[in-house]
Order: sequence, then C-alpha cells, then structure tokens
Amino acid sequence: MRGRYRDGSSFSLAGFYNRYDDFIDTEVVGFSSGGLMQFQYVNLSNVAIYGGEARGEWRFTPGWSLLGSAAYARGEDEDTGAPIDSVDPVRVIGGLRYAALSDIWGGELTATHAWRHNRVSDPTFFQAPSYTTLDFTAFYNVTPNLTISAGVFNLTDEKYFNSQDVIGVAADDPRVDFYAQPGRSFGVNATVRW
Repeated sequence: MRGRYRDGSSFSLAGFYNRYDDFIDTEVVGFSSGGLMQFQYVNLSNVAIYGGEARGEWRFTPGWSLLGSAAYARGEDEDTGAPIDSVDPVRVIGGLRYAALSDIWGGELTATHAWRHNRVSDPTFFQAPSYTTLDFTAFYNVTPNLTISAGVFNLTDEKYFNSQDVIGVAADDPRVDFYAQPGRSFGVNATVRW
C-alpha cells in the first residue's frame, strides 16, 4: 500500500510471506591461511521467510521533512526449525532532511538502529550486536549536469558489524574484529549527467 500527498509527503507499507523449495544459502567452511573466509552454497529443502516494511516522509514545512523506515523479517528452515542466518534483524532508520526550494543544495541527518542478530542457526556463531549510527550528507547542484555530494558517516565512531558480513563466524574467533565496519569516515563524490 502506498500513498502520496500534495505537499510531497508519502508513505508505503508492505508485507510478505515466501516459501522456498531448494533455497540457496551460504555456509562458512573455513578460512584460508591468509585469514580470508571460505564459504560454499548449500540448498535448504524447505524455507519460509516472512516480514514487513514501512517507509514514510512527512514534509512538515517547505524544504524540511522527516524520514523514517523500518524492516522486519524472519526466516526458518522448516525441516530443522533452525533460523536462516542470512535474514537480517530488525532495522529502523529515521532522519531529518532539508532541500532548498530551488533544489540547488540540501542536507540530511540520518540515524540507523539495528537489533542484535540473535537468530542464528548455531549458538556458537558470532551474533552481531545491536548498533546505532548517525550520518550526515549534503549535496550541491553546481549545474543541471553536475552534483557534488559529501558526507560524514558513523559520526559517533561506533564499532559495529553488518550481520551479513559475519554469517558463520565463530563467536570466539580472534579475527572477528576484521569484519567490523569503518569508524568515522568521510566521503565526497561527483555525479555527472549527460
């Protein structure tokens, strides 16, 4: 279900329930001598994945808007009852955006919170902890064909892990910190359209 209003505000809601025969998942089989993760694809006979997503933007005054989204999914191997490791935990995003009425420049402050990835198929696996990050991005349209964007990411310099990066890694593996996301970082890019 989706809706859009005259002032530019919008929302969307979605729900899903999927059943799979021969679901392709990944399984960690070890590490190379250099510490690189080695994995293989495996087929799971019967899998169900279900959940929902919500997203919205409220333009409360010209140029300013509040943004939000949330995603929930749950996956299960129906033959064993084990969770599907590749299904992400709940994640919520909220932000404040400003865009000049001329749309020449603007910026956005975004907070992301992810729940702990505690639904893993083996209790010895590393469970990515919950985290909250804060990012700030800005853009400037130099010409109709050239946009410069810049951002400061993970403003609070939090140590965190994307659950997809640590699937199958043992909780006591001394290399687990290698999979952490970058701390505070900066980025600048240019987009040219023709």
